[in-house]
Amino acid sequence: MELLACIKSLENCLRLKGFENVKTIFIRTDSMYVKEHVPFAMFTWPKQKWLTSTGEPVENDDLWKKLTKAISNLSSIHRVKIEFEKVKAHRKGNLKDEHNDAADKLAKKGCDCPIPIPFRHVDVRKKYSKQSTKKGSVKLSGQELLIRVIGCERKKTAKTYKIRYEVMSEDSPYYECLDFIYYKELLMEGHYYEVIVKMDDQVPIISEVIREAEELLKRNQDK
Repeated sequence: MELLACIKSLENCLRLKGFENVKTIFIRTDSMYVKEHVPFAMFTWPKQKWLTSTGEPVENDDLWKKLTKAISNLSSIHRVKIEFEKVKAHRKGNLKDEHNDAADKLAKKGCDCPIPIPFRHVDVRKKYSKQSTKKGSVKLSGQELLIRVIGCERKKTAKTYKIRYEVMSEDSPYYECLDFIYYKELLMEGHYYEVIVKMDDQVPIISEVIREAEELLKRNQDK
């Protein structure tokens, strides 16, 4: 929501009376995520085909693209400089930032009458494991694993799928661990697959799907 707030702010400022006299727009945000990653979105990720330094697809790339487009529009066409400032959130007394506090109140009020916004479709199934998902919990070294797909999200820019999975190989030291991995094709949520996994540079990938273990899916559906 922090990214969407920045996008809407920049898009709507064009409608403000007297905008033609504006030289600089300051976006004051309590989101360190936004403040630190704006330079990457403007200058680094586009050159890397929207991949991080480790080769993984950038999260929220669709929103980052909209934000950089809004910034470029204002700076190149309207000659307006955009600056981001980090403010501390939820402070009290004299330390409280009145504008940040007002934004929080408006956000809470907006929850009662939410506006329709585009959403990212992600297929998700309930996990069997009691463990929580932890990135990097499964060490990949070219081994064969039986996995169950919990969620599958398409990364359009990177032309790949980000898959949340749990290890179902009982003989594996990672049995019941939950992690993320990437694959070039869609894998159905809730389905079981025998796969070969490895690290491609620093990116966890499925290098081969050996087969779909349909008998395990049917067995669990019959329970």
